Amino acid sequence: MDDLSHYAKWESSQDGVVLTEISRDFPEKELTLPETYRGRPVVGIGANAFEGMRTLRALQLPPTILEIGEAAFKDSYALQSVVLPSKLRRLERSTFEGCVRLATVTGADSLRTIDERAFRRCKSLAQISFSEALREIGPKAFEECASLKQALLPESLREIGALAFANCYSLILALLPDHVARIGAGAFANCTALADLKLFPRNKHFKKKEGVLFTFDGSKLVCFPAGKTEDSYVVPASTHEIEARAFEGCVSLYSVTGNENIERIGAYAFHKCESLSAARLGSSISEIGEGAFKGCLALETFVLPHGAKIVANETFAGCSSLEYMQFPETLELIGDAAFEDCSALATASLPEGLHTICDGAFNGCSTLRRLNIPSTVERIGVGAFEDCSGDSPEESLRSVEIPEGVREIGAWSFSDCAYLESVRLPSGLEKIGLGAFAFCSRLSHIDVHPENERYATRESTLFSKDLSVLLCYPAGDKRRSYEVPECVREIAPHAFACCENLTSITLPPGLEQIGLGAFGGSSIFSIALPDKIEQIPDGTFWRCSYLESIELPDAIKTIGARAFRCCAKLKEIKLPSSLETIGEDAFHSCSSLVKITLPKSLVELASSAFCNCESLSEINVEEGSEFFSARDGVLLAKRERELVFYPAGRTESAYVVPETVMTIAENAFLESRSLKHLVLPRSLREIKSNAINRDLSLRVYEDSYAHKWARRHGRTFSIIG
Repeated sequence: MDDLSHYAKWESSQDGVVLTEISRDFPEKELTLPETYRGRPVVGIGANAFEGMRTLRALQLPPTILEIGEAAFKDSYALQSVVLPSKLRRLERSTFEGCVRLATVTGADSLRTIDERAFRRCKSLAQISFSEALREIGPKAFEECASLKQALLPESLREIGALAFANCYSLILALLPDHVARIGAGAFANCTALADLKLFPRNKHFKKKEGVLFTFDGSKLVCFPAGKTEDSYVVPASTHEIEARAFEGCVSLYSVTGNENIERIGAYAFHKCESLSAARLGSSISEIGEGAFKGCLALETFVLPHGAKIVANETFAGCSSLEYMQFPETLELIGDAAFEDCSALATASLPEGLHTICDGAFNGCSTLRRLNIPSTVERIGVGAFEDCSGDSPEESLRSVEIPEGVREIGAWSFSDCAYLESVRLPSGLEKIGLGAFAFCSRLSHIDVHPENERYATRESTLFSKDLSVLLCYPAGDKRRSYEVPECVREIAPHAFACCENLTSITLPPGLEQIGLGAFGGSSIFSIALPDKIEQIPDGTFWRCSYLESIELPDAIKTIGARAFRCCAKLKEIKLPSSLETIGEDAFHSCSSLVKITLPKSLVELASSAFCNCESLSEINVEEGSEFFSARDGVLLAKRERELVFYPAGRTESAYVVPETVMTIAENAFLESRSLKHLVLPRSLREIKSNAINRDLSLRVYEDSYAHKWARRHGRTFSIIG
């Protein structure tokens, strides 16, 4: 295309002009960019200029171009081939990232740098010719190029960045030239077809031994190719460090034996070594990096070296066969998700001296049944022991005693421990996070030391010390009814969550605030909210599947998202005259709800508020509303210019949208079970996403907006008249 004036935007630069943006409506599949524009040379392409193009397949750039900006062609889905300009010296960050059909790249004879992520996720790129001037390949430059088979790197190359060719699953040949002086962590990690790295013999920075790459002096093991088929390996005595991601993705490796000289194991060193069951790496190790054994599904036991002070983040995450872990007496901290999803770990005997158990440290350790928390621990992090639930009580965590040293228990720290029955909290505890014991369906006893200055228990229910805040009612308590004490002013988030035995709760008249999800999953039949409550927060009664009736006070202004979702037996609810907002999915799946009247005070209603209410046949609006109206039980807004919602329980097979309607809102006709035919008016100007069920047959006026929309979206329609 010779004239790009209708599709391209240009800016002047000192040396010529730069193409800064091209319209996503550009119609051609091929483009040869001109050398000049209005008499001036085309010297550059701006950042993001072609990003997200869906039609362009082939691109040839002129030799006049000296610069291409970051992410210039990122996510250009259809792009298959590119001819780069001969004078280009640098490909910037993410230039072609996500061009999943890009198969051929030629030109760029002067290219010296391929920056970070330049070709990342170019999944069709099978080969690339590297410039003889190339000196640097940046981090993740070719990561996830799943079709790339060869990396024949030029003699000029000096540096390969971290993860540069990681996850190139088809890579079978990688040639490392003499002058490469730096190879970043995991440059060839998880290249499962790569059995060997070819190293030029005169390289003075690296050496190979039995197909394994080391630094030249042998002190650091850099890369054990993931495609090697050996099932065992003995680390040479000269090796002092296993670098980050060195063994990543070595799925054939069954055992690794180290030596007494190894001092450090880098981050993710054995990540995804799924067959590795034995790792005896020596007793001199002082540091194990984060994620070092993450995803080693077969690893059964591990002895942390004496002197270790930290188990880093994710070190053993996902080691689902890990049954035994020996912790040294020197241990001070267990990092985030360090043992997450170690589903076979039955015992955690933590040593004295440990002071912090970080977020998610033992999350998902489903068979953890013996837990010893030492007195030196000061903080238990967010979700630290969340979901420690096996298939039976015998395989699960059943009791927890928090020692005197603990000052903070993080949010969700013991939530979803389905078989947890009792908890004892110490006198010095200062903070309990949101939902720390939520969804523990068998929890029946919570005891707080009587000298604790922040918290107290009454009848195994956890309160603030002054009893003004009810924090947690034990979900496994056998009582059928409960009367909240008169002094309570606030019910904390998730306080009564999953109380399946509880069918009746009486709230005190002085109650002022209810937290999100407070009664979610409980078995209450009915409830009356006190007069001072102004808000029903998100998820307050979510999945209260036995709730049949609720009394709302006149002070209510907001019903939050999912507040009554899945209240399957709720047949009716009277909304107060003060109500202003109803959030997303507020009454979603209230399958018994037949009709509802919206107050005139209502200002905002989420489009999904009444979705999947299969019995709802009628929505009415109080007279005097400035924002909503109803016609024959169908909800409208904006002076009947927008159709908001057609109730799913209506029984007619055909519906004629009023002539006043210009917009059909999201979800409006998405779940109309009886409706088969929908007549759309000439007045219509917008149909929002997910507005109309694909099974509906449409009747439209010729050449109307609705007619064009139906054709564009492949809908079944017929012309009126």
